[in-house]
Amino acid sequence: MATVRLKRWFAPETAASIHHREDGYFLAAAGMKTKIRINGTEMADAQQKLKAGDVIELAGITATFGYEVFHGELNK
Repeated sequence: MATVRLKRWFAPETAASIHHREDGYFLAAAGMKTKIRINGTEMADAQQKLKAGDVIELAGITATFGYEVFHGELNK
């Protein structure tokens, strides 16, 4: 799980989190007070499935979602 934390007056400490499930990655809003946009569209639900390249906007921050699948061994 990854979290998005804000450091502003009246902002929730954790604004959103990204969770991995069997059917993909999902962005979950910690509270609906923080407006979150994905690819320019405001989230309508408390959770939304993400795909590589999605642009996430919240609290004046813009980030692009991406991930890599690791195949191989970790450094020994």
